Amino acid sequence: MLSEDSGGRKTPGGTTSSLFSTPRGKPIRISSENLSAAKQMLSEDPGGVEATTSTSASLFSTGSGKSVKISSRNLDSARQLLSEGPEKSKTHAGTAASPFSTPSGKLVRTTSKDMNATRQMLSEVPGGNQTPARTAS
Repeated sequence: MLSEDSGGRKTPGGTTSSLFSTPRGKPIRISSENLSAAKQMLSEDPGGVEATTSTSASLFSTGSGKSVKISSRNLDSARQLLSEGPEKSKTHAGTAASPFSTPSGKLVRTTSKDMNATRQMLSEVPGGNQTPARTAS
């Protein structure tokens, strides 16, 4: 069963066309449920509660299904990048510092264009009109 994503592209039911790809260029499909959960996670305010471990529970997995651990520091960096308005994103020299890495630890570069497209995609998710919570630096 195919459904239509927000860009009018046909996708398997329950998935969204992705802005992300593997290092070999293969597109990564993200389920609507995981996209909603990611939006919810980014909009939650931890309220000063400290994590008991250095990693947070992950909504992401590798192509083989292994869970991808995301450190609290990198999650905070992602929140910071997503909370920047488009006017700040344009000041980057084409790529933004990325909190994302491959399973082998190589840094994944993201462009301002990718970040803006991700913001747009997240804003189209039901309940996605909330602004991600800012964290104190």
